[in-house]
Order: sequence, then C-alpha cells, then structure tokens
Amino acid sequence: MNKRKATVLAFGLLVVAVLLVFSTAMFLRIVHSQKSLQKNIDITQAFWLAEAAFDRAALDWRQNGTAQNITLTPMGQGEYEFEYTTVYYDNSNTTQRHTYIAYGYVPNATAPRVTRSIEFSVPMFPPGNFSLITDNNITVSGTSNTIRGDVLYGGNLTGELNIDTPGEVAIQDPEFDFELLNFTYLKSLSQSQGNYYDATSPFDPKTDSPVSFWYNNVTNGMPNVIYLDNQTLDLAGSETIHGFFIVGGDATYDASLVGNSFVDGCIYTQGDFIDKGGGSNLDVQGTVWAGGNSTLTGSVNLNFNNTYYQAMKILIGRGMRITWRDRENPYSL
Repeated sequence: MNKRKATVLAFGLLVVAVLLVFSTAMFLRIVHSQKSLQKNIDITQAFWLAEAAFDRAALDWRQNGTAQNITLTPMGQGEYEFEYTTVYYDNSNTTQRHTYIAYGYVPNATAPRVTRSIEFSVPMFPPGNFSLITDNNITVSGTSNTIRGDVLYGGNLTGELNIDTPGEVAIQDPEFDFELLNFTYLKSLSQSQGNYYDATSPFDPKTDSPVSFWYNNVTNGMPNVIYLDNQTLDLAGSETIHGFFIVGGDATYDASLVGNSFVDGCIYTQGDFIDKGGGSNLDVQGTVWAGGNSTLTGSVNLNFNNTYYQAMKILIGRGMRITWRDRENPYSL
C-alpha cells in the first residue's frame, strides 16, 4: 500500500512539475509577446514621428525652396526633430544634393526606447553665379561675347569665353548631373498662367510672350513659366521675350536664336542652345540651361541675374523630385 501511495505521489509531483514548467513557459511567452507588441508599437510611433518631421520639412521645401532645421518638438507619445547636411555627388565639385534627416523618438530624445530616422535628399542648383550651364560641349566662334557670370560645362570648350563680373570661372566638370525638372508640375503651372503652348497652339514670340519675367508683374513673386510642349524656341529678328522658358517640355528640343534678340529671363532645354549670329546681337538677362551643346556665334551677351536665379531656385525646388529612405531596419531593432 505504501509503495502504491509513493508511486501516486511521485506521479502527482511529476504532473505538477510539468504543469509548472508549462505555465512558466506560457507566462514567459506572454510577457515576451507583450514586450514585442510594445516594441512594435514604439517602432511604429517613432516612424510616424519621423514622418511628421519629414512632412513638415517637405512642406517648407515646397513653399520656400529650402528647409530649415526643426528643434525637438513634442508630439503624441514622443518627440521629433529635423536637420540637414550638404553632400556632393562623387567626383563632382559642382553638383550638389542636399540631404535632410528627420528623427522620431519614443518616449523622448533624452532616453529613447526607440529611435527612427528618415533621410530625404533633393538636387540643388550648382553653387555659383552661372549664366550658362551646358551638359556637353561649348563652341564659340570669334571673341565677340561677354559672359557676365560663371560657366559650367560637361564636355569640351572650343574657342574663347570672355568672362566678366560677377562671373569668375568656366568650370569643366564631366561628372556634374544635368538635372531633369518636375515637368508635370511646371506644365500644370504654365497652364494655370495661360503660358502653355504645343503643336496645336505654337508659341509666337511676337505676340505670346508675357510682358514681364514676373507673373502678374509682381516683382520677386512667381515667374512666368512658358512651357513649349514638344516645341522648339526660335527667335529671329528684333524680338524680346520675358519669363522662364521650358523648351520641349520633357522631350529634347533646341533653342535657336538669331538676330537682335533679347531674353529677359531664363531658358531651360534638354536639347542644344544655339546662337546663329548673323551680325546681330543676342542679349540674355538670366541663365541658360542646355542638356546638349551650346553654340555661340557672333555678338552674345549672357548676363547673370541673381534675383531671377533665386526665383528659379525656389520655383524648381517646389517641384523638385524628393527621394527618401528609411535609415533603420525596424525588424532588427
């Protein structure tokens, strides 16, 4: 009988031990699950905080063409902040890409359980007083040119450029990146201004040019954006045009000028910029961007205008493509 009781007791103790081990394991699993759940919540909230900083900075960028640092700001279950650094493209001293970082902290930046960060970057205008930017070659015939501004080109220079103040240098940089614009944004903007032209309604410089670089003649406001969709820009004779001309839109078309032409503004083309000369004078008060080659023949004056340049910086910045990436792998946190 005693032996039987001992067996039953031992079996009972074994069952209790198994149940204790099982319940302990279940308890630890529940605790671990709760901790994992809380950590996932913290990770998500920290990302949302970083995203809030990103959205605030991106809005600032769209409105002003730049973004300012944001100091620690409490929000919800944590804090966020925003800062930026300037990074150059590899092998290029002229093409900039500004890198901004947005941070989110839970519960705070002093003692965070989780930190998440989002990095976004936007291309920037080359630093300088550029009156001519050409992705490929520049060909100059004769010496009857005055370039009052810096020059940037990615190919070769044939001929002589007469650079005057505020310009200092002609920079050859094969690695610089000729930036493609946000054509959808600029096309829509030109349509809202009544400055959109295509094959069915081609641009006539004699009758269609705005009377000012500025939209509605508001100085230091929004430029007139003249969008020539799949169209060339051809000036011939004594013609004056005003505004920011996007030649060809998102396609490659040339800007060809001849005669006594005056451009009060800026020209952007993915194609070539061609001054055909003809014994007359070409005068550009602004900046020329050419994705192909630039040819200067005859009497050419290219004059950097800082007011226009800054307006272009803000305008293009509003529509510039912003790329971003999550700087952490949340699944390894």
